[in-house]
Amino acid sequence: MGDKATGVRRFRETYIEISKGNGKSPLAAALCNYMAFGEGEIGSEVYTAATARQQARYVFDPASKMLQE
Repeated sequence: MGDKATGVRRFRETYIEISKGNGKSPLAAALCNYMAFGEGEIGSEVYTAATARQQARYVFDPASKMLQE
């Protein structure tokens, strides 16, 4: 949700703290999909970061499945 006059996002960063095993990665995947495709912004880019390829898969795989279904 952005500024009504300009359409620019009000917040660009967020901090979410969730304990281990409670779905942080699927939540991040859903938020990334929404920001990339749901807001209607042309050419939007969304990035996630991980220290290892397997960690990156924890967000990428659910995000990909959400878009396929």
